[in-house]
Amino acid sequence: MKKTLFYVCLLCCSALLNSCGDDDNDFQTIRQNKELYMNNTMTLPAGAYTSASSSNTFVATVSQGGIITPQHVGTAVINAVNPNVHYIYNLTVLPSRTTFTDLGQFIGKTEKEIKALAALRNMPSTNGRDSLYYPLQNEDRIALRYNSEGKMYYGTLYFNTDVTLRVTEQLEEYYMEWKQENGYTIYINAATYEDATAVVARKLINGMERLLYLSPETYDLIGDLSDLFGQ
Repeated sequence: MKKTLFYVCLLCCSALLNSCGDDDNDFQTIRQNKELYMNNTMTLPAGAYTSASSSNTFVATVSQGGIITPQHVGTAVINAVNPNVHYIYNLTVLPSRTTFTDLGQFIGKTEKEIKALAALRNMPSTNGRDSLYYPLQNEDRIALRYNSEGKMYYGTLYFNTDVTLRVTEQLEEYYMEWKQENGYTIYINAATYEDATAVVARKLINGMERLLYLSPETYDLIGDLSDLFGQ
């Protein structure tokens, strides 16, 4: 009798374990790398999602229906769960406009690293302080300054005003307007200043559009932006 009871219990436990294993096998986790341009959206596979979230809503948002909408250029992790699948998308949002070279990506990098990213070619320096480079897009000039460690800590772009509208459109893909300061429009590449890795000051000077790129640390140390703008 005891042996019979033992085998009955053993069979019940085995059946329970097999049942749990089947449930686990039915639920999947799918990880994928995805790219999405700013002027597009992406829809997750059809399903009734119990949760959907973005690790960085400044870059992209996702609805409960599974629609991913880009907000700014950058990276975010999208998580969406339905009863059968957990989708994890490592999302990269790409710019749809390429009017000019965004200097924010160069902050904190050496000249060698920057040239590998953008194939910049030096021009003769006009002031002996900055490194000047040939234009890559519609820029009139590209100027970068390196600190004592050889890392870029600020840069400027110069444009003719005939591309002002396109400059605005591209800036808004990377940055949001943060504030107005002494005639400058200040942009940041995050939802809050504390999370930003790049600050852009914009001003029309002597008939030319100028963008000044700074790290937040450099921006905090500079009391008067006009020193860097040459005014």
